[in-house]
Formats: sequence, C-alpha cells, structure tokens
Amino acid sequence: MFGGPGAEVIDSGPGGDFVNVAGDARRDSVSCGTAKDTAVIDRADLVRESFEDFARRSSCENVIVR
Repeated sequence: MFGGPGAEVIDSGPGGDFVNVAGDARRDSVSCGTAKDTAVIDRADLVRESFEDFARRSSCENVIVR
C-alpha cells in the first residue's frame, strides 16, 4: 500500500503487508495487522512520538524511516 500526498490513516488488516507513507512530510497513522508487516515512514510521522512508540502503537514488525 502506498500513501498519497496528504496525511493518511491506514489499517492494513490481516496478512503480510508493505505500507509506504514516506515522502509527503505529513503525519500519518499506520496500524498493521497480525502477520509480518513493514511500514516505511518519514520524520513527520515521528513528530509527536518516538520511533519505539510508533513501532509499538502501529504493531508493525519492521519500521523504516526515510
């Protein structure tokens, strides 16, 4: 799944997913499902929380900051 130019709210649901919301400099919300998921985010997504808090809240097994 790829986000667009604005702020996104993405709930990936069950199954392994790749979610990319980086590159728009907007604060996005990502919620990963029960399988092994990867989220690619940008620094704007970490404005109000730490990397660790984002990873824990999103339930994504892999989080990459670009």
